[in-house]
Amino acid sequence: ALMRGGILWRLAIENASFQDVLAGPTTIATIQHQCVSWVTESGKYCVDDVLNTHEADVISGVYYVYTGQGTQMTTKSWWP
Repeated sequence: ALMRGGILWRLAIENASFQDVLAGPTTIATIQHQCVSWVTESGKYCVDDVLNTHEADVISGVYYVYTGQGTQMTTKSWWP
């Protein structure tokens, strides 16, 4: 979330540090293949974890609410 920027960065900075980001992805993120990897022009191999939509929703306080039309649901959030 810190690397995503915007409102997610502002919300996440309260609970995570730059040291957490620089430490790289957790073991569980790599085991579950929730990361991306690439090779730089200099041949350095890089790996970073990925923030999925559900995690972004949790950070930004997304609510799933009924619309009043049967079982139809919609999302509401404190942030646009």
